[in-house]
Amino acid sequence: VEFVSAQITDSLASRIHHEGFRLNTSAFAVGSKQDADYVANAASSSPSARIVLDGYQFGASYQKTIKAIGHVTLILDDYGHASHYHADFVLNQNLSASEVIYRHRDDCTQLLLGTQYAMLRREFTENDTSRGESREGICNVLVTLGGSDPENVTSQIVVALARIETPRFAFRILIGGSNRNLDQ
Repeated sequence: VEFVSAQITDSLASRIHHEGFRLNTSAFAVGSKQDADYVANAASSSPSARIVLDGYQFGASYQKTIKAIGHVTLILDDYGHASHYHADFVLNQNLSASEVIYRHRDDCTQLLLGTQYAMLRREFTENDTSRGESREGICNVLVTLGGSDPENVTSQIVVALARIETPRFAFRILIGGSNRNLDQ
């Protein structure tokens, strides 16, 4: 696995290295034609490469450039931001994921929609309750909005949760390493 990134936080770069993966940094603007060409060139040296795009900057033309090199491509998406989808797969793990928001896509694009495709780090999957353990009495609630939360929705959630007057629930809010509002 090799990560190619034009913008990356120190905490994410550290995590990538800690996990034993390579990190290749691009000097081009994220989502630009030059960035797409850079990624395509990096992937072309490996005929069996699979490409995963994660970011709102990867619109239709970027996907088309990447797809043109012939590798299987998956794009992670939250809300149907691109005008058209050229990737082989679109993964939207949210409850609100719907085929309707991906109506502008290539015929071969497969949709992976809903929570059954939730991507969870091993820290969250190690405590598997599928072995028949009871879920009664669970009162810990984890709130996370991904790595960056560009709209600062976390602050709104903190305010809303502060209004809840019940000793039954313990809320833990996980803030990603790319969140610009960490101090707030």
